[in-house]
Amino acid sequence: MIFAKLSKFQDKVILPIKRRIEMIQYARKHNNYIVEDDYDSEFRFDGNPIQSMQNLDPAHVIYVGTFSKTFMPSLRMGYMVLPNVLCSEIEKAKYIADIHSPILDQLVMAKFIEFGFFDLHLKKMRNIYLKRRNHLIKCLKDLFGDSVSISGADAGMHLIATFNNIYFDKILMQKIEDNDLQLTPVSKHYLHDENDIYNKLNYHSSLIFGYGNTDLDSIQAGIKRLYKILY
Repeated sequence: MIFAKLSKFQDKVILPIKRRIEMIQYARKHNNYIVEDDYDSEFRFDGNPIQSMQNLDPAHVIYVGTFSKTFMPSLRMGYMVLPNVLCSEIEKAKYIADIHSPILDQLVMAKFIEFGFFDLHLKKMRNIYLKRRNHLIKCLKDLFGDSVSISGADAGMHLIATFNNIYFDKILMQKIEDNDLQLTPVSKHYLHDENDIYNKLNYHSSLIFGYGNTDLDSIQAGIKRLYKILY
């Protein structure tokens, strides 16, 4: 299996079409499958929509998505778009794993999509998340100015802020938590390479800011609180 994402974790660099074609050619040559985890493309705010790799080669790409991000986390419902030759085997594996997912939930979601309500929901939420994202970036820039850089804000419900000369070690993260701020250091999400000094410092200077369930007033109050902690 080849696991592919449309972007890097931190910088969300879009995978060029040339590179996608090269990956597909590799999968064809070696009879492999590409697993495309596309969990937040519905909430893309900047630029044109990104064409999925599955659309380029349905026979060699397993497309994976979820309604937990786009609809509600408690639904716990995901989906796969499979090459035809894999459908039977995956169906058997799913049955062995848990027999079946809740049927009523699936039927309701299917009708929700069929009647166009899901598209309306996405449009509404995209506007809400865009306002929250823009407000979060504005609050960070207003208080921290050039000492903070933003990345990964093109899509999804979180972004990454990197602070100059700030090292988010356990002591500082505990202080942030004690002030009722729920933030995650990027350093928790990468494999440590002691020889990679640049990325080590960069990751330890970066925080993940989620804004999916935070209103505008709370965003502003939280950034002010963070500023007082750091300065």
